[in-house]
Amino acid sequence: YEIENRSLNTIEAARAGIFADADLGDASDDFVHSDSTRGMFVTYNAIEQDARYGIPPAVGIDILSGASGAFDFGGSGPTDDPVTAVGLYNRLQGLWNDGTPVYAFGNGYNQPQAPIVTWAFPGDPVAGEPWSEENNNGEGTRNASGDRRGGTTSVPFTLAPDASYTFDVGILFAQGADRLDSITELRSVSDAIQTAYDDGTLLSLNGLPTDIDILPTPALVTPPDGIDLGLRDSVTFTWTPVDGAERYTFEWRDSGTDADFRSVTVDEATVTLSALAFVPFAQGLVTNDADWRVTASAERATSLPSETRSFRVSGFRTGLLTTPGGSPAYVEVQNADGTDVCGPTAASTGSCDFFNDEGNLVWHSFDSLARYYFSEAGGTATGSDATLGRYAPQDFEIRFTDEGSLAAYLFQAPYNVIRVPFEIWDIGPEGTGANDPSDDVQLIPYLFADNGGTCAFNADEIPDGEGTFGAFVESDRIYAYYPETSYADFEATFSDLVEAAPDNCYAANKQSAVINVSGRRPIRRQVFGSPASSPALPGTGTVVRMLTTPPRPVAAEPVPAASQLALSVGPNPSRGEATVRVTLAAPGTVRVRVLDLLGREIAVLSEGARPMGEHAVQLPSGLASGVYSVEARLGKQTVTRLVTVVR
Repeated sequence: YEIENRSLNTIEAARAGIFADADLGDASDDFVHSDSTRGMFVTYNAIEQDARYGIPPAVGIDILSGASGAFDFGGSGPTDDPVTAVGLYNRLQGLWNDGTPVYAFGNGYNQPQAPIVTWAFPGDPVAGEPWSEENNNGEGTRNASGDRRGGTTSVPFTLAPDASYTFDVGILFAQGADRLDSITELRSVSDAIQTAYDDGTLLSLNGLPTDIDILPTPALVTPPDGIDLGLRDSVTFTWTPVDGAERYTFEWRDSGTDADFRSVTVDEATVTLSALAFVPFAQGLVTNDADWRVTASAERATSLPSETRSFRVSGFRTGLLTTPGGSPAYVEVQNADGTDVCGPTAASTGSCDFFNDEGNLVWHSFDSLARYYFSEAGGTATGSDATLGRYAPQDFEIRFTDEGSLAAYLFQAPYNVIRVPFEIWDIGPEGTGANDPSDDVQLIPYLFADNGGTCAFNADEIPDGEGTFGAFVESDRIYAYYPETSYADFEATFSDLVEAAPDNCYAANKQSAVINVSGRRPIRRQVFGSPASSPALPGTGTVVRMLTTPPRPVAAEPVPAASQLALSVGPNPSRGEATVRVTLAAPGTVRVRVLDLLGREIAVLSEGARPMGEHAVQLPSGLASGVYSVEARLGKQTVTRLVTVVR
């Protein structure tokens, strides 16, 4: 990296650093170490067998151009991830976020009797030295393993106006005979790389492997450079196949905001991606400029990247549907007794009127049998609230059935596959109406046990006092992933193994289970809560539906034929100046109004007796960006049109 000072001021005591959240195989069993002699921050494994790698390798973030310290992130308060520039600069100086020194031993915070250090866990873990994660107190006490992150920082430097500083970093890895031997091997790699860097051969052609073949560069075909593709659901890219290529790396970026490319690897000389991959995450109609390029590769062979082309594309994003009170629209559409969830015998009918008496809100509200509520462990910022809207207009169901489905505890050891009493489905854009099963896709449940116990799905996994409400307990956390192929394949792989395992709890190899999922998880951290005095899960027959916003409107709106009333709105999408046209086949009293997608009245545009013919009114100019419903009512006839307002 070359850091340039393009200001008119001299920057003193500048520091550069690199951060890594290594997630070494299974991210929950990592340790870290700082190698001050090599300027390297090391992530290694705390256990002898990693769920993904087997014998775990070690990875090092090695500053070749000179390092002055290494820092780790974790804990809480001043030892947590820095969120301000001052906090981050303190970390780069070898201090905690609040500017206090790092002390050797323990967690390194507020121990003035201990030595001050600028390297986190600098003791040699291979030898079991203090202060290391193998010996955190000089008496051989090991830390508890977990998700580790941290990095290294350069020596301080001064940048005059127009001056630059070169910051060279090596990302190194090695695998030895066991987890600690991997650190020993990593040190050998670091020494060899540093020697080559110091004598100038590493960054020259002489430093490259001699058996790497150069493949021809792919020639881009479609779409042509600079094209405006307009509003569409997906974009297909093609390029010329390259002889000898085994795969292609397709890269793209937002040309206005992204310095780095994102990428996906494909086997053919084409790829089709959702238009939403190229537009920012914002609701409504979003138009954006993007760049793309392609690189071909094979075993020990690569091409140079192709030319970079640009294009413009629009996509329509919708967000999570919420009630007027702001609650996520998670609703019970069927209860265990088969009775009306909004009927006169229901014990709870929260927001039934909002869902047209077709569902009862269960988000922080009791179900119709007063047995459970629905919530998220960890808050809405990390739960389904933060992700579900990205999958709109798809709706999702959690169905409690006699057979249930298989689910995997793969976030923490021991890694088990068990049978749970529910199934999770993507049901398409249904709302609270009857579900059409023809487009349903079954998802694979993943579970997280907050208090251990990865052999059973427990109603009281999160005890009273640690969940959403006092005097209530909550279940294991529920996540759901789209399958790589199908849920049926996942079931076929593990069903007999679970059936034959003690307590129907199969000790799975994490890697074999992980490959069944695609990586997309619309549902995460969901829990069912019930009274601590009588913990219970929803009964068989219960169906909870998680709703997103309605589908986006189509670009063209047909005018009804052979009708007493016709309605049109244009232009659509509109930038705030749209004309609403109402046509009457005979004189009558008509009312025209604007509603939001929750059915709330925003404005009345026209009301009263009108003669036969066309009547035009203007859409209110102050509408915020979003999707609205324009409704015209004549007697018993009602016609609606959706209009998108873009600012």
